[in-house]
Amino acid sequence: MPLRSARRLGAAITVAGLLCGCSSPEDRFSQHVERAGELAADGVRSNAVDPGSMRTEMRAEAYPDEDPGQVPTPAEVADIFVWLASDRSAEVSGQRFRAKEFDAEASYQS
Repeated sequence: MPLRSARRLGAAITVAGLLCGCSSPEDRFSQHVERAGELAADGVRSNAVDPGSMRTEMRAEAYPDEDPGQVPTPAEVADIFVWLASDRSAEVSGQRFRAKEFDAEASYQS
């Protein structure tokens, strides 16, 4: 039995932001949707997250006049990734999320 078929549960999370190396986030999401269908056959749910702008050293160098307090840290947008990797999102697949719009409290209560 192939190793791929031996494990039938899992989660794949595609990061679909502007700096992902694609011509657009929509292109990255289209690729994700195709893979989601393929992975579902093996019991793997797959979702995409657009993390949006984040407060990083690289961003600070690129936008030196930007107020860093107006941009979330990676830790502040991590909840969507944690939720998608958890069993609480077991029925969610083939979706696209914007990290800034994710309501962690509402998601963990369901």
